[in-house]
Amino acid sequence: MTRVPVIYKATGLALDLLDRVFKARISVAGAEQLVDQPTLYVVNHFTRIETFLLPHVIYKHTGRQLHSLADANVCSGKLGDYLQRLGAFSTRDGFRNRRIIGELLTGRFNWVIFPEGLMVKNKKVMEGRHLHLDNPEGGGPPHTGAAVLAMLAEITKRRYLDALRRGDKAAQRAVEERYGFAGPNELCFKDIVILPVNITYYPIRHGDNPLLGLARALVKEIPERFEEELQVEGSLLFSKSDIAVSFGQPIAVGEHVEPLMPFTRLLQPFIGQERETRLVVGLQRSRLTRRFMREIYGQVTVNFDHLFCAGLKALRGASIAREDFCRALALTAADMAERAGRRLHATLEEELVRLVADETYPPFEDVARLATEEGVLKIRGGVLEVDSALFAAPSAFHNIRLTGLVKVISNEVEPLKDLRQLLDYYVNLPSARMRRQLARSLEEKALQRFESDWRAYEEPGVSKPMEVGRPFLLKAADLELGVLLLHGFLAAPAELRPLAEHLQACGITVYAPPIRGHGTSPRQLAEVSMEEWLLSVCHGYALLKNLCRRVVVGGFSGGGLLALVMAARKQPAPAGLFCINAALKLKDRKASFAGTVVRWNEFLGKLHIESGRREYLENKSESPEINYARIPVKAVAELGRLISECQRCLPEITCPSLILQGHEDPVVEPKSATIIHERISSTRKELEMLYATRHIIVRGEGAPLVFERVGRFLATLKAEGAGSGVPK
Repeated sequence: MTRVPVIYKATGLALDLLDRVFKARISVAGAEQLVDQPTLYVVNHFTRIETFLLPHVIYKHTGRQLHSLADANVCSGKLGDYLQRLGAFSTRDGFRNRRIIGELLTGRFNWVIFPEGLMVKNKKVMEGRHLHLDNPEGGGPPHTGAAVLAMLAEITKRRYLDALRRGDKAAQRAVEERYGFAGPNELCFKDIVILPVNITYYPIRHGDNPLLGLARALVKEIPERFEEELQVEGSLLFSKSDIAVSFGQPIAVGEHVEPLMPFTRLLQPFIGQERETRLVVGLQRSRLTRRFMREIYGQVTVNFDHLFCAGLKALRGASIAREDFCRALALTAADMAERAGRRLHATLEEELVRLVADETYPPFEDVARLATEEGVLKIRGGVLEVDSALFAAPSAFHNIRLTGLVKVISNEVEPLKDLRQLLDYYVNLPSARMRRQLARSLEEKALQRFESDWRAYEEPGVSKPMEVGRPFLLKAADLELGVLLLHGFLAAPAELRPLAEHLQACGITVYAPPIRGHGTSPRQLAEVSMEEWLLSVCHGYALLKNLCRRVVVGGFSGGGLLALVMAARKQPAPAGLFCINAALKLKDRKASFAGTVVRWNEFLGKLHIESGRREYLENKSESPEINYARIPVKAVAELGRLISECQRCLPEITCPSLILQGHEDPVVEPKSATIIHERISSTRKELEMLYATRHIIVRGEGAPLVFERVGRFLATLKAEGAGSGVPK
């Protein structure tokens, strides 16, 4: 017994090494479902990796070793020795069933079984609405062996307890001898459960990798199937792949046994105990199997590849505009996020908005490249052309992971009916309706996110009223031009409402998003990064892009920096850009020391020293009814990072631009405007210095002049683009 923990620890060290050196990341969801009861884990089977991965994960979370069934083909040689020491037993082991039942009865070991039997390399587990495994052995419904063993263990335990109550020593001894325990003291009285587990990989790709290279160096001719496994599974282990292990809710086996036993006992005098057992198991084996198999597949961690590949399959026509396909995926992801119980990969979280905001989204480019290489997809002039016949074409089972990964990935989410229905609806929706739905969804999500943040971080006497920070959308009649209007550092959307109302009166739609951490409390701002500011702005851009024909980005002070970065990142470029007192260079030199102060605070925090730490600075604002009165030092450091990013990307700005700057700004160095004007690459750019001795020139004295100048710039852009763009 002492050998097993050693090998478990060795396996753990190896997997930790993979995580550190080879970048394979293992995540676990639902660990709270790991109950202290005799448990039969049932797991999907796509790679050899699961055989040693799952025992390690469970041991790490429970401290308990377990046993598992492994394919007899791998239970030989050095690998077989290793797996046996890890607790794996061959499927050809003649005593395997007695061993499993006995160890579930006593609780000595929990067990892992792969009810699919073989590795399901094509992930094809559905035929119509029914579970149906497709494999070289002919396929058919899932194997019921796991359900049978669990029910036999539960029935045997109940019969043994009945014998104890009756004092039937012969019946007790028969059970004890058959299943290898020495009496009731070794019996576990807790309920036996089946626990469904799903293992999802992202991304699934194939190709050369260190494991394959080593095999080629050692073996002259690698068998074809073995080479295929090395190409796929080696790539999973030796690349930046995510391995998501998800535990579902335990299923009490007694729920499927107990309702029938009072009736079958009536038949026992006529058919005998053994036939009675077979009757109970026969009636329930398929039902229990279907239940846990659907739970296994329902725990899949849905990722961007799933949406992309299943989205191509759901398309009824032969082509779709790239932008519309991206919108359909974004809408599907947003709806899936609202579904309780669905697990979503990081590729479907907030960063996904880049897909519909004119920015590069690497997961899209990666899987589109895969689909193109496999011949499923051609991209021409912004249109995706799909060869849907390839989804129905037959594929060699043992070769499909090399030639048909798009089909494999699509098959994995086929059991998720809600996902398939959403994709079918959205990818086949008319473009105009899709745009409207996405704009509405983004608007609602931004409002929900802000209100949730405000309630979570509200500080009485510190936070401003919710109305100050709430995002607002002011629509014009024609939706020709939309302006993304970005407020300043420490401020909130209310800061720019007067300007927004002036622009709406000029026939321009305006959306003012809350920049994350603003409008709630300084405590939240201290926790938010520059990247989160940019991401919240990106959501606003995506909203306007799907609402209006063309988008202009504009901002004041810190919002001016964000507008500049947005204009640099968009492909194609926005219709225009304006910035007002953009904070490229600050007059207060103390801001440059914020990073040092942050590191000092972190150092003292590690030493648990409170004195000497400085988390906040006082802020004497021109608009105390809107701006924070305290400045988090961490936020100042993030502002410094934003300034650096803005300086870096100025040459990438090519759209028509207006730069306004107060000539005696007490906060921003007026030369900031000159630097911006000189370094941006726009052929049409205007710089105007305004007579102003205040920083916040978008409110109060001098604001009408700013409004008029911005309005004139936008009116010119609107007139030039009238009648162009996408019809609404």
